Amino acid sequence: MTEPNMKSAAEGDSPDLTRFVLRWAIEAGWAPLLVLVIYIAGGGGSVFGREPYVDPAMHVAGGAAVTYLFRRGAELAGAMLGRPSALALDLLAMGGCCAIAILWELGEYASDHFLGTHAQLRIDNAMKDLLFGVVGGALFLIVARLVGRRRSPTRPSAG
Repeated sequence: MTEPNMKSAAEGDSPDLTRFVLRWAIEAGWAPLLVLVIYIAGGGGSVFGREPYVDPAMHVAGGAAVTYLFRRGAELAGAMLGRPSALALDLLAMGGCCAIAILWELGEYASDHFLGTHAQLRIDNAMKDLLFGVVGGALFLIVARLVGRRRSPTRPSAG
């Protein structure tokens, strides 16, 4: 599959945003979608919010999934971002993970406040959820780096 046209506006062509978004959705969108489907199939917050082992695992999985989504998106958009380093891509992905974790918890708060749900039992529960999401994102990046090192070709030794 060829890379999407990611020339900058300074080069005269606008990026083919539709192809980029479609490729990003196909290559990485499945991960957070899978976590969301599992969440919904499990009854949403009614099951996971009260289960002491599954709820943290779902937040770790969600953090890993959205970090993968943002990391892959940043890789695909490399030219639009000015060809950032691997560390910069990791930081962008981690920032996206943190943003989604905060938005998710704000959504739960809004749901509780305006719809009368009980997604957030206590503030410490919300803070743990945020922590587990960030841990999931960090674990994904660590594992991806370790796997990447094992897959990279070894350089012949000098001498």
